[in-house]
Amino acid sequence: MTDGAQYPWPRIRGWLLTLWLVAGPLIGVFFLHWDAFMLILFFWLENLVLGALGLAKVLMARGGEGGRSERTEVALRFGSHYGLFCLLHGIFICLVLAPEPPPDAFVLFYGFVAAYHAVTGPEVWPLIPVALGHLTEALRDCVASGAYRRISPEQAMALPFARLIVLHFALVLGGLVADLLGSITPVLLVLILMKALIERAPCAVTVDVG
Repeated sequence: MTDGAQYPWPRIRGWLLTLWLVAGPLIGVFFLHWDAFMLILFFWLENLVLGALGLAKVLMARGGEGGRSERTEVALRFGSHYGLFCLLHGIFICLVLAPEPPPDAFVLFYGFVAAYHAVTGPEVWPLIPVALGHLTEALRDCVASGAYRRISPEQAMALPFARLIVLHFALVLGGLVADLLGSITPVLLVLILMKALIERAPCAVTVDVG
């Protein structure tokens, strides 16, 4: 088979994965009657899944020269930076989009409480196929391809942050618009489509591991 015949497959595979990943939020909107807050909270929980996978990639990376000590040090930095951003972002989402914002005294804990109720409630099950999709992508791109042998811990640490910042600030802005318009289904569908298009756009940090 020629290279020209093989070329479209990675792009097709990427779009198939995107369709799989949007299935979860579509189920939430159509069958679980999510509003803008629940949809954005779902995307925030998805980001925690990606953070866990990102941490695993840092610990697996074998391209650096520092060995286990370097991987451990970078993993600690990744966890603190990524975790702090997610915590502050989650609190902001809850304060701005939650149907009943918390009293000021409980602001710092509200993100944890909302995430706990989301994770332990029936609304969390659409996250399962989404998490499996991201796990499959990580195993294919990092493990099966052998990229983890060539990428350094620092490079692995940088990979998730462009997606985290660009995508989720866009989603919060879109969530605010959706909330102002009453969380009507067409607006939520546009929000899901926007997320899919941003994720397929070449905005993420790329690393040459060839």
